[in-house]
Amino acid sequence: MVERNDQDYPFIKETIKKRPVNKKAAVQKILMAALCGIIFGACTALTIAATMPAMLKVLGKEAPEQEEVTLSPPAASQTETSAEDAGAAGVTGTVDEMSAEGDGQGAAEPSGQESAGEGEASGTVKAESAAPGNEAEGGVSGETESAADADGMRADLADHLENIYNEIKKIAAEPQKALVRVTGIGDKENLLDHSSLTYGDEEGIIFLKNKDAFYILTRSETLGDSGKFRVDFSTGDSGEGTLCGADERTNLLVIKVGMDELDDETAQTVPAVSLATEADQEQADPVIAIGSPTGDAGTLVYGNITSVLGKYRIPDAEYTILTTDMVGSSSGGGVLLDMDGQMTGIMFTDGEEDGTVVRAVSAAQLRPLLEMLSNGENIRYAGIIGETVTEEKAEELEIPLGIYVDSVEENSPAMAAGIQSGDIIFELDGREVRSMEEYSEVLQDLPVQQRADLSLYRRMPSGEYEEVDLRILVVKS
Repeated sequence: MVERNDQDYPFIKETIKKRPVNKKAAVQKILMAALCGIIFGACTALTIAATMPAMLKVLGKEAPEQEEVTLSPPAASQTETSAEDAGAAGVTGTVDEMSAEGDGQGAAEPSGQESAGEGEASGTVKAESAAPGNEAEGGVSGETESAADADGMRADLADHLENIYNEIKKIAAEPQKALVRVTGIGDKENLLDHSSLTYGDEEGIIFLKNKDAFYILTRSETLGDSGKFRVDFSTGDSGEGTLCGADERTNLLVIKVGMDELDDETAQTVPAVSLATEADQEQADPVIAIGSPTGDAGTLVYGNITSVLGKYRIPDAEYTILTTDMVGSSSGGGVLLDMDGQMTGIMFTDGEEDGTVVRAVSAAQLRPLLEMLSNGENIRYAGIIGETVTEEKAEELEIPLGIYVDSVEENSPAMAAGIQSGDIIFELDGREVRSMEEYSEVLQDLPVQQRADLSLYRRMPSGEYEEVDLRILVVKS
């Protein structure tokens, strides 16, 4: 076996040497970097030089001072100073205004007149006729005049509104004296203090006054069950009232208080609010609400009628609803007055949500009903809920004129007579009826507990309308 001795083999040995520094390349790189720095610096300098004026202009502006909030009117001396500064500008709207100044500054100088004559009509002095330095002063003058005009308009508007509100209060002052408070008094006593039990209280208004009594209109679902009433007047006096009549369909009551129940002051000074004679209210008519339209007693609200198209339908009657732009309350009540102080509407809420607008039923259309209640007459009842077929509807729908029956109340005389929904009534007791108002008027003239002839049109399966004659029993409500 051959032994191997450790020997050196020159042909496989390496020697690592450092790379020599290239001084020429290093110098070139340094020079190139310096050149690039010079070029970049030059570009930066040129850019700054080009944009510096604009930047200085922007940065040199002072921040606008915040206007001081003043809740009190400016002092008279400040207003006079502003007016003097504006007058010193020498440029005003018209030649007449310049000559009205009465001093050297206000009069038109010869040079100014010549410029005006050469460039524009002599009626006005244009801005070109003034020196360039006065343009800013002229702008200040115009702004001052505009502010003065705005202040004058606001003052005129405030005076105008104040006059309107004063007139409204004058119109409502007398009817407000006719507002009363009606409390229902029962026959039983309170065991704790032996006072009479009450059926609640409601607001009312006097709509009729004669030498014997006051007649008071109120609306309540519970007062009708009371045997007697206590009525509190605006004078502080009170008297006992008796029920003249009540209508279960509308919950309207008429209560009478005799003059002998009251002192002389109340009998002489408390007025009655007359009912409007015509149901001629139109959209945008101004109205005044008194009573408690917002739910608070003694409220006075002013507004306008926004709609007269709504209908308040009850059995055997239909009334126009006057919708206003006044905000009301479900617990409110009262009446609407026109600009003559007459009662033009009676508010009906019927459990509407708070925040709703004030609505009222036309008082002129309620006159026949209130007359019957005042005289203690029975309200006739048939049980028909219908609406008037106008000529426009008749032509559009190709149906006859008359009273369209929307529905018939259950167990009513109308149901017993065979009247159906969709029938069109055109005759009652031999008299033609073309509207719900005419139908109600004829019905209330009929004797109670007697039958009356009724004629209607009924649509057949073929689509044609045929005449049907029926007999209906008239009963009291």
